[in-house]
Amino acid sequence: MTGLMYKELRQNRKYLIMTALAAPVCMLIFMLMVMLPGSVSEDGASALADLLGKASGNQGAGISLVHMYCAFISFLFGGLASLTFFKQDEIKKWGYFTASHPKGIKGAVYSKYVLVAFVGIISFVSVTLTEELITLLDHLILGTEMKDIQSYSMLYIILFFLQLFLRMIDIPFLVRFGHRQGEKVKVMTVGGIFIGGFIYALFGPLPEGEGGDFFISLYDWWTEFSFGKGAMWLYFGIAVFLWITIIGYYLSYRLSCKLYLKGVELYDK
Repeated sequence: MTGLMYKELRQNRKYLIMTALAAPVCMLIFMLMVMLPGSVSEDGASALADLLGKASGNQGAGISLVHMYCAFISFLFGGLASLTFFKQDEIKKWGYFTASHPKGIKGAVYSKYVLVAFVGIISFVSVTLTEELITLLDHLILGTEMKDIQSYSMLYIILFFLQLFLRMIDIPFLVRFGHRQGEKVKVMTVGGIFIGGFIYALFGPLPEGEGGDFFISLYDWWTEFSFGKGAMWLYFGIAVFLWITIIGYYLSYRLSCKLYLKGVELYDK
């Protein structure tokens, strides 16, 4: 098991490094853009202050935009990088060699799942440190009080689990059908479910709401929720989502172990 983990880390080290650098590089590019010639407005205000909303009196909105953009880039890159981990081992000889060991299949699949989770952790740490750096710059350059700067660490945790949730769906398809076919089958399956649900929503019977109309009741619920009355349900939903992701990730691992040999038979070489 240790050897397989070392192999994965060694084989994919460049993707791990690039994932760790995604958020700070994104922030650096943003800083360089506002420091280009002509970035000072006529009234003498810096472009950084303008972009972060100081001139408009909405300083926090610009800072939030930077945080969210860097977080999105980091987790997106980490998710895309994790999909390449399986492509590198799509070789029949390696697949049968792995299956020849008593715990070879479980060990190989387990190391992949651990590495995917590790990529999510790298993204989370990178985004969090980048946020702290941006917060410090906001305090030093724009003079914003530290207590007035909002942290998005809770949102980063949700993004981490969202990435695991997406990977727990992706990985069994990749293991069973390979990198290319797995993506096609996944798109067809998810697309079929989406189209089927859309058609049912248009023509199928829907539950009755309080006002006799499902969509009106749904809109009324969302209006009530948006005014803060549904905050408890939001936290409850997040907690349920986290547990579903954890349990689903484990079940996805067990399913991938059973599908491993069937996927090896489809490899080209």
